[in-house]
Amino acid sequence: RVPRRGSAGGGAAGVVAKAGPPPSGKNQRLLVNGTALAYDYFPGESPLVVGLPGFFAKKRMAKGNALEIFCRRKGQGVLIVDYAGTGRSEGDFKEMTITRWRDDCISLIEQVGIPVFEDFG
Repeated sequence: RVPRRGSAGGGAAGVVAKAGPPPSGKNQRLLVNGTALAYDYFPGESPLVVGLPGFFAKKRMAKGNALEIFCRRKGQGVLIVDYAGTGRSEGDFKEMTITRWRDDCISLIEQVGIPVFEDFG
């Protein structure tokens, strides 16, 4: 496994935020790649659990709610995201791609301060 890094500045490309982790709690927003993404973030033990909704789902559906409750009871860190163009995030769904959503999610995870790893092989 190799750590994935963003732009030459060491952060994720396209993220506009103050230094340090993003605000925690429900219905937070962070500008990523020019779009305000909605997320719920609750810090806790590592590894961070990342909840990504299904194709037409939103973060605040049954699975996202159950994941948050489970992780918070266990003291586990959890990040649940609405993709750009879905749920409470800005953007036009018709203009989005799976690659865009992947990159947005990686940027959010990096802002939380958790290193991102990709498998090569």
